[in-house]
Amino acid sequence: IYMCFQSLFKIQPIFDSVIVKILHGDPTGHAVLQAARTNHKIETIKDRLKKYVVSTVCRDDEVCLTAQEILSRIHFIPRVKSNRVAEIIMRATVILQPFPFDGSKTASDILGIGVPLVTFPQRYLKGRLASTFYSTLALHDIDPGVDSSICCVASDVGDYISKVLRLGVDSDY
Repeated sequence: IYMCFQSLFKIQPIFDSVIVKILHGDPTGHAVLQAARTNHKIETIKDRLKKYVVSTVCRDDEVCLTAQEILSRIHFIPRVKSNRVAEIIMRATVILQPFPFDGSKTASDILGIGVPLVTFPQRYLKGRLASTFYSTLALHDIDPGVDSSICCVASDVGDYISKVLRLGVDSDY
């Protein structure tokens, strides 16, 4: 389960391709997003994802089962109160930190729970919070065998997708 537990406004169009490529790379994977307070915002994201999938996976003149199949693996769960966040997050295999916006409270909660959180640091602070937490934790100082940049801090979009898929598919990793 690839979970993005951020407010939907933080999921920008650039991140649509990331969600789709992750699901394309893991045919058994599911993406779980936190629903918005209004159906309009959820429908906006669903429409955007559908347009992206159809434009990249399908050809104009054929029925596109692959697109339908990918879209069927994107789920929206209702918003939960803060005392239930850990319970929901522990069900994920990997947490997707969206870009160009990420989140500070959510990232710190997730890091405290121990589910891998993959992030791609951006130019501005609003997109660097999770990577800053990883730097501050200095996991390599505690255990020289641990380097969060190897597993969880991406250098570009392709690296982000690779890291997410490795964590999601390779149970030994």
